[in-house]
Amino acid sequence: YPRLKRVFKCNQFELFGSAMKTLDDHEEKWLVPSQNFWLGLNLHRDRAEEYAVDFQFYHDKRQLLVGKARLGAGSPLFICGPKHPRGKIVVVLMIQR
Repeated sequence: YPRLKRVFKCNQFELFGSAMKTLDDHEEKWLVPSQNFWLGLNLHRDRAEEYAVDFQFYHDKRQLLVGKARLGAGSPLFICGPKHPRGKIVVVLMIQR
């Protein structure tokens, strides 16, 4: 977790949940990394290794965040979510080949 330490200036992390999906261009996917948190993604390929991503982050049925970002291989997107009793929720989106 060295990159997380550098970005968020924290020394302790706990994996709360994870999900991996194969995404195709212009296909909406819902990732459910835990029982209470989930993430909606819509991916559009811009260039060979770059994508435009529309995302929605939910806690139970409450929408917490809606956004757009550019995502490339080797360049993860870090989303700092709401506070949690055990710290902050951090969502990391990354492309793996």
